[in-house]
Amino acid sequence: MNERFQAVTIKTKNNRSLIGILQQPQDLHHNIAIIFLSPGIKNRVGPHRLYIKMAERFIEMEFPILRVDPEGLGDSEGDIDEGLTADVYTSIQLGRYIDDTIAMMDWMQAHVGISRFILAGLCGGAITALLAAEKDDRVHGILALGIPCMLDSTAIDPLKYITAKQLSSIRERYLIKVLNLDAWKRFLSFKSDYRLLLKSLIQPFHSKTIAPLPAETEKTGGPRQNVLQDTNLNPHFHRALLAFIKKNKILLIFSEADRLYWEMEEKYLDVYGSAIKPYSSNYQIELVKDANHVFSFKEWQQQMIIISLAWLKNNYS
Repeated sequence: MNERFQAVTIKTKNNRSLIGILQQPQDLHHNIAIIFLSPGIKNRVGPHRLYIKMAERFIEMEFPILRVDPEGLGDSEGDIDEGLTADVYTSIQLGRYIDDTIAMMDWMQAHVGISRFILAGLCGGAITALLAAEKDDRVHGILALGIPCMLDSTAIDPLKYITAKQLSSIRERYLIKVLNLDAWKRFLSFKSDYRLLLKSLIQPFHSKTIAPLPAETEKTGGPRQNVLQDTNLNPHFHRALLAFIKKNKILLIFSEADRLYWEMEEKYLDVYGSAIKPYSSNYQIELVKDANHVFSFKEWQQQMIIISLAWLKNNYS
């Protein structure tokens, strides 16, 4: 298929230049465009050129595609001042790139004449899409790969909030090594993570502490059942998701071997599942078997893209 590529420069409200690529089909049949949002601290190409591979298939459906580096990443202007990666992730999970995303939509509306958008992204790109959609009603669809529903931070002890499935997986790995001499040498030389080892071993005998809370209304976005007393769930996640699925479509694709899938199950769906169930026709949750977080292998990428294409065809063709 013939398509046109254009290097673009987008100015943000603080006058930073964001650099990206616009791909357009020769014959434009859609009044909706797909914008890819950078995953975490990766640039607009994505891990293993994932975004380019996705864009090649989506352009065949004649969607205009925009891929842009946000401020401080890739070719775009700006700096990242945080010294630790986890703190950068936290800022993204709390909406660091919302304004950049809105600037991308503004540019597309002004220069391409399109004012309806599907936001697509992996991990940080996915949560940015959801938070931006809460601020801007030009977002009519979200394609979210491995969306994080929790917060990462150097101030948060990851072991404190580790999921039961993560612990089960870790326990299985430890048990496999019980007859491994090198594993015992590591254990006796104080190189093992003893906190993680102990927690994984006692996990089957430990039950979560639940605090009863009154059910709140959908208007406030509250939980429909008891919730954990202590959690690292992103405080904006449920409100943004609930508001979006009342009117629009979202595709949530997870990798089976990704801890973010277990986080989603245990920290969000187990608590808020009943609140979003009335809108089940507007959200779709899919799982790519055996895949890791960044869909490293070709077969995982293909399966994810096939699911995405079917969703686009069913909802936006």
